[in-house]
Amino acid sequence: MSEAVYQEVGLSHSESAHLLESVLSHISETLTKEETVKISSFGSFSVRHKGQRIGRNPKTGGFHKKPTDFFLVGLIRLFGAATQRF
Repeated sequence: MSEAVYQEVGLSHSESAHLLESVLSHISETLTKEETVKISSFGSFSVRHKGQRIGRNPKTGGFHKKPTDFFLVGLIRLFGAATQRF
């Protein structure tokens, strides 16, 4: 990705890599704080929590509590295509 920034914007290779690393770091920090990240003309991302639930071991048939999970939720606008959720 830094190569694309280098070619499109004209920054040096190291400046392009630093810029990309900085942007990704800010996105990660924002998601860690459980805030929504919106990237204009691209998509929105947020973190959602899944509550604790009971799981079953298929091998033994035993039940156990699964801890609370979190996962990334996003809505991406693909160029020339419909909006995709993941």
